[in-house]
Amino acid sequence: MENKAPEFAQDNPLLAAISLQQQGKLSEAEARFRRILCVAPTNAAVLYSLSVILLNSGRHEEALQLVTGGVDANPDFAPLWCVQGAAFQALLRRDEALLSYDRALVADPNYIEVLVNSGALLRDMHRHHEALQRFHRVLEIDPYYETALGNYGILLSEFKLG
Repeated sequence: MENKAPEFAQDNPLLAAISLQQQGKLSEAEARFRRILCVAPTNAAVLYSLSVILLNSGRHEEALQLVTGGVDANPDFAPLWCVQGAAFQALLRRDEALLSYDRALVADPNYIEVLVNSGALLRDMHRHHEALQRFHRVLEIDPYYETALGNYGILLSEFKLG
């Protein structure tokens, strides 16, 4: 099968790169995102997508470096703060991860992925009450969000046992 983006994306390099990323063709997507960065070095969507590829391939420091420039250029784009938090967390820099997640929530208070990630981080840091608040917020947004329900239940069990 030929490795190319769907026809609708052919005229838009960003859509073509995202399409390749969604198809799991990560090295091709990475190359296309990097070409876009050459002409649009502060494009938030490109910085986010490329950072996710780097993070998921274990290149945490490289992802962190890229996304840090991204949050400086796009301070109101919550997904960049989220991926920065994930990069810090992968590097076991928990306090910095939490600060990034908190900054993402300033930009988008209803960002479920950030609420869940930061809730799990707070739980791991034994800051159970704060973690419970994050999961509770997720359940206010989506009462059936399974990850939040599970974590909420675990925390309530730990409180009961503690």
